[in-house]
Amino acid sequence: MSSTTRSSAPYTVESGQHILLAARAGSDANRLDALQQLRDSLRTQVGTTGKVDFEQIDRIEDGSAPLPSSTYDRIIASPVGPHAVEHSSKVLGNLLLALKPSGTLEINELVVDGMTTSSNTLPVTRSQDEFVQQLKFAGFIDAQVIRSEKVLEPALRELAAKSWKLSDIELSISSLGS
Repeated sequence: MSSTTRSSAPYTVESGQHILLAARAGSDANRLDALQQLRDSLRTQVGTTGKVDFEQIDRIEDGSAPLPSSTYDRIIASPVGPHAVEHSSKVLGNLLLALKPSGTLEINELVVDGMTTSSNTLPVTRSQDEFVQQLKFAGFIDAQVIRSEKVLEPALRELAAKSWKLSDIELSISSLGS
């Protein structure tokens, strides 16, 4: 089983594949629309012999949505931005169990770069290397980063305000206190 990280570029899948979209749905209408559009696009690609399921990461985490074992050819986690979820070891383990032995996990997650010390206000705590190590620890043998991009401070502030409901005042105070 392998794992890759990438941005939310268009996904292509093969006819007949079983796909799981795992995301934090939230209440943002634009995000829900984007998830539905992605699901519809993937359903068209897999055809009548394939299947596209959706599950919320929160439900995978708390165990209220047990995933079937060895079912999915591909799992796409956090396919639609903002990518404000730090996938726990428990979620990664559950996703691994749900993959077929030759399956692939594609995951989008914010990480801090090696030069940045993470703020105690933002829930982004892992570096890219630490995230890859956590994937390997969870059982993904061929964990690799396919693409990464730097998120500039204004975009991070906007993400924090939308996703974690942090105001500029809170962000400024935490920057001064660091």
